[in-house]
Amino acid sequence: MSCTIFKNHILIRDFRTLLTAIDISNIIKQILQKTWNINLKHDVAKNLDQFLGTNEDESELKEACLHYQPYTKETGHLEIIICTHEQQDYVWKYGHNNLILVDGTFRISKHKLLVFIIIVIDENNKDILIAFILFTPPQHNRLIG
Repeated sequence: MSCTIFKNHILIRDFRTLLTAIDISNIIKQILQKTWNINLKHDVAKNLDQFLGTNEDESELKEACLHYQPYTKETGHLEIIICTHEQQDYVWKYGHNNLILVDGTFRISKHKLLVFIIIVIDENNKDILIAFILFTPPQHNRLIG
């Protein structure tokens, strides 16, 4: 099947279609629902708990999750650390008694999610990603703005 863009319309075979932003959004929602059973109408915390919660079956993502603390009113924030077994081996091989680099990105979404990426350098001076740390700051924290 070939697609061509012609005067802001998508041509699929002999049919001309105009996809709007709403159409694209609906397609993305359907893909997320069918592929991973993610419902965007649900709270983000509920969708995360579906993959990382204590009652869920083992999965590749859950196995790579070193730490998961869901957002609750008591804790006031979310915490996730993702690092595969292979990445853990690299931490010991290249990070122990060596340099470990941490890069933080602040406010990557409207939810003020904080992301830190941890990297080590191998013997060929190539960087190796070893972990992601994702968390939300406590509600009262004003430094993030």
